[in-house]
Amino acid sequence: MAVKGLGQIDQEYDGSNLKVGILYARWNREIIDALVEGAHKRLLELKVKPENIILESVPGSYELPFASAAMIKKHKLDVVIPIGVLIKGSTMHFEYICDAVSQSWVDSRQDAQPR
Repeated sequence: MAVKGLGQIDQEYDGSNLKVGILYARWNREIIDALVEGAHKRLLELKVKPENIILESVPGSYELPFASAAMIKKHKLDVVIPIGVLIKGSTMHFEYICDAVSQSWVDSRQDAQPR
């Protein structure tokens, strides 16, 4: 969930007590690297301590939902920022991966709800 105003540079926020993971896919590295760099830079601007920012990668976007949950548990994170890029091509690969990743997010949210 986004917090209104945190994208603004002049926003005062103290993230010094947060432990944040950035999880990124290794496909489409030219785009991914720029997104990871931007996320890391913004976290520092929000006063998250460099030692509290953990970077990990997965092979592709398909692995992001499962790896995000595992990363939170492994490092006892407050939040994880998953970053993946899918580029629509001439095959159905884009649709299959988008659907699988989206469904994994929905399933993980439902599993986290009290029953």
